[in-house]
Amino acid sequence: MGATVAFIVVTTALYSLAFASIYTRPHSAVEASQWMKGHAPSGATILREHWEESLRDMGGYVDVELPMYDPDTLGKLKLMSEELASGDYLVFYSHRLYGTISRLPHKYPWSRAYYHALFSGDLGYVLKHSFTSYPSLLGISLVDDTFARAGLMDPIGLDPGETGLISINL
Repeated sequence: MGATVAFIVVTTALYSLAFASIYTRPHSAVEASQWMKGHAPSGATILREHWEESLRDMGGYVDVELPMYDPDTLGKLKLMSEELASGDYLVFYSHRLYGTISRLPHKYPWSRAYYHALFSGDLGYVLKHSFTSYPSLLGISLVDDTFARAGLMDPIGLDPGETGLISINL
């Protein structure tokens, strides 16, 4: 019994130290904003999903919200197509929407297909940069694979000639 309690106390303390380490680094959204200012031209259209935050201090850019939690209708499909065609960057502030919608095929069949097509590179967006801040201790990071858990492939990316996909995982 004592060994079990000691194990729980030690692992809890180690996890707490690992979790506290995320506060020793700049916030991933701040890093993403700085990166965007250094790479995206003024006036670029930045798409983001609703229910998510915008990047900070992004004056001079066009901020467009995508209605991902709206019901899948032809109107939503048309709007999404138009916005994606005119967007320069697509920012995911977290995995909140693609992590949920991808697991609800009966409610969001088209949106689920959109995420699969997007992350496979079929929609012309490729991963430009990803910002994360995972708990870590002694060189070991506790990484949360948000794409696999949602049944999605990691975004195709790091091709400088294509429209950008920015992932920020907090």
